[in-house]
Amino acid sequence: MANRSAKIDQKEDLIWAIADKLTGVYKPHEYGEVILPLTVIRRFDCILADTKDA
Repeated sequence: MANRSAKIDQKEDLIWAIADKLTGVYKPHEYGEVILPLTVIRRFDCILADTKDA
């Protein structure tokens, strides 16, 4: 259980580090306009990973 918690903490730290980098470029009210499209693009990339060679 502690190992799982550590992995979640690492992912949380990564997300906050990315958010901190965006702070200088985007205003807080603009985050959704950037994060949501990038999340969708990443999801498509994961779904289509098996077909990349084709």
